[in-house]
Amino acid sequence: MTFPARAGQSLLLATACCSLALFAPAQSPEAPFTADSAHRLGTTDVFGPSVEDYLSAAVGAPVSFASPVPVTHAAPRTPPLPAGQNVLLADYLRAPTIDDQTGLRRLAENFDLLVLHEWHSSKIPLFRQTNPDIVILLYKTRGLMLSDSQEGVENYNNVKQYDFAFMHDASGNHIFWDWNLDGRMDVASPRPEVVAYQDFFYDRALASVSQGGFDGLLIDDVWSSEGVQNTPDAIEYSNANNSEALQAAMTSYLAAGYQRTRTTGQLLAANIGWWQQLTASGGRTGRRYMEQLDIAMQEKFFVNYTTHWNTGESWFTEINALIRDMRETGRTLICHTRGDTADQLTMLYALGSYLCLTDRDGRAALSHLDQRSSSRIPPIYPEYDLAEELGAPVYDVRWHSGHGCGYRRFANGYVVVNPNSTSRTIPELAGLYDVYGVRVPSSGFRLPGHSAMLFFDSPVQR
Repeated sequence: MTFPARAGQSLLLATACCSLALFAPAQSPEAPFTADSAHRLGTTDVFGPSVEDYLSAAVGAPVSFASPVPVTHAAPRTPPLPAGQNVLLADYLRAPTIDDQTGLRRLAENFDLLVLHEWHSSKIPLFRQTNPDIVILLYKTRGLMLSDSQEGVENYNNVKQYDFAFMHDASGNHIFWDWNLDGRMDVASPRPEVVAYQDFFYDRALASVSQGGFDGLLIDDVWSSEGVQNTPDAIEYSNANNSEALQAAMTSYLAAGYQRTRTTGQLLAANIGWWQQLTASGGRTGRRYMEQLDIAMQEKFFVNYTTHWNTGESWFTEINALIRDMRETGRTLICHTRGDTADQLTMLYALGSYLCLTDRDGRAALSHLDQRSSSRIPPIYPEYDLAEELGAPVYDVRWHSGHGCGYRRFANGYVVVNPNSTSRTIPELAGLYDVYGVRVPSSGFRLPGHSAMLFFDSPVQR
């Protein structure tokens, strides 16, 4: 058998299939991943058969780079968000004022998950009246602020005498960081493994969750390495610069909170600063922390305005790793991106990347925020609704090495992502319709660098 050369990484996947064949599950005739159906060998796929198709047919089970072997150790979790949609939207720290009732309803109608400050609690009844299924999390920073701001659980000046609970630099001073990125050191960093601090933090934070009518808590500033925002190394964790001691401390802190919230029925979430930071065992810190949470937020999901992470084929590697993180832990992922409101390319790049990992099972939400605008409602794009017209995904994301692009087939079309800095022209898309209803000419579709597009078998109504 000859595999298509463009598929890439075929040896790795073929090796994984040797294990998969031993555990091949029974196939449902309704499941999109049926190895012997016509589309599995590319007969209805504009990109033709891929290595995944051939290997799926060979072992009688679905095969992809995201999950090359079946997962047997993950305890199933009920996702907090609704299933059955391609796009679930998360709002991070934006809400209209209390007197803007129309704006508040619009926010609740369009978003599935809100992360809000404590002072927004008076708006929660209207949010729930408008959208009974909405999930609302209270934001709290892990640090202790040099003010009485409700972003934290306490003013640092009221607890600074408890020296044992703080991180220290080489001179013995408490470590602070510039939380607002305004040039001022305004938050002190406690030691997350200190049980007294854990009790202090969760007692206050979870009481605010209950009193405010929130569904759970999102903790910000969960560090995965030392030196975050130019902070000095903490003497408590200095161990050959591998950050293992800090990661272990953060893991114990999250585990303590997760044990509490599992008892109370509240949700626990966290914003993980650098997901890909390696652990001492070679794993990913984001995955390590995710296991102690209901919802994990990746703040750097491929794009931040004009800055891009994991470009080229590393985009494919990273998105498959994220899929595995979700599937193997059973937890929910918030994919947080930023882009100027009028920047269509960045919005489509974020949306396309997100659509390549969501499984319509309530385990992924997209947050796309323009922090440079004064709007109190994140941008709501018509492309979000049009993405529902794609129908259910047919297979996991794939990589076309000839074009250097990622793609995914849905029941009614495709998502194609170009993670490169230069444009790509893809002739296989000729005859399809882009998300704006324009038919792709015979020469193919030109995807600009760092962009994506939704394609449909037939035009959709806008």
